[in-house]
Amino acid sequence: MPGWISGFLTIVRAYKQYTFGHSLLDRGLTPHAGPFAAAGLILAVLALCWKYRRLETDSPRFLPVISITLAATITVIPTLAPHTQLLLLPGVIGLHSYRHLLWRTSRFARLVLLAFYLLLTWPWIAATGLTLAAVFLPANALLRWWEVPLYTSPLLPLAILATLCCPLRIRVWPSDTALDSSL
Repeated sequence: MPGWISGFLTIVRAYKQYTFGHSLLDRGLTPHAGPFAAAGLILAVLALCWKYRRLETDSPRFLPVISITLAATITVIPTLAPHTQLLLLPGVIGLHSYRHLLWRTSRFARLVLLAFYLLLTWPWIAATGLTLAAVFLPANALLRWWEVPLYTSPLLPLAILATLCCPLRIRVWPSDTALDSSL
C-alpha cells in the first residue's frame, strides 16, 4: 500500500504516548542510547536472517534463527508487558534442545546457559517461597513482596537472546549430526 511506512511510523509514535513506551534497551542503557542499540540489534538480526534465508523449516538451524528474531523483537519493542514473553517459547525450547551442545562448547557458553536457567526458574522459586511463607505469615505481611517473582521478567528476553547468540560467538551452529549426537 502506498504510504504505509509513514502511517506505520505515525502509529509507533502514538503507541509510545499511551503505553510504557520504553524498550528493554532504553531501560538498560539510556533513552538516547537505547534506539541506537535497537537499530544495531535489528540490523544484526536482518543480516542473520539474510544469511540463513534459504533454510528449510525442518533444518536444525531454523529454530535458532527464528528464536533469535523473536527474542530481538521482544528486546526492541517499547513494552515490558510479561504477556509478550510468550514469543520467547521457541527460544526456550530450542535452548533446552541444544543445551548439551552449548554446554560442551566453552566456559562462557556454560555461564550464559546457567544464567538463562536461573532467570527462567526464578519466578517459580520466588512464588514457591512466597507460598510457603504464606503458611507462617499473615497475608498483609506478604503483600509488599508480590512483585518478587516478576523481578527477572525484563531480563529474560536479553538472557535468551544472549544464550541463543552463543553459537554465533563461538562459531558453532547446531547441525543435523551435532543435534543427533547431543540428544
